Amino acid sequence: MPLHGRRFGGGSATTTPTPPLGDGGSGSTGSGGTILANNATGRGSIKLASALILHSIEADKACRVIFYNTAAHALADRNRKIGTPPKKGAGVLAEFLFSAPNETITCEPEPALKNGDSPQTSLIYYSITNLSGGSTTVTLTLDYTPVS
Repeated sequence: MPLHGRRFGGGSATTTPTPPLGDGGSGSTGSGGTILANNATGRGSIKLASALILHSIEADKACRVIFYNTAAHALADRNRKIGTPPKKGAGVLAEFLFSAPNETITCEPEPALKNGDSPQTSLIYYSITNLSGGSTTVTLTLDYTPVS
């Protein structure tokens, strides 16, 4: 599930509905992506860093974005409704709701996104739900700092 237009540390990413995502990382770009129907959710992972601090996130369409520490947590959380808090220990690292196109959320406080796999990898797991009202790709721009 490649991301197109992905450039991280100040770049963008577009979702597709089936994992896994291709490689990524600071300064890389890619192409591809799949159109999501309205209210459809794409899940996958992106190779960013084993841990990072997220400063801001921008979406070009109305959507819901959730970051998880493992693929198993992302799968277990797949039916949670918007507005329902995750259960303790659910592996949800951050969740964002964009109600309009071209919104930017500045994170305060800034969440730490950390891979929870054993052994730890540089994959960050996510789900994105298209809330735009029509079928489309959703492009995200993430501003983050990798943590060693």
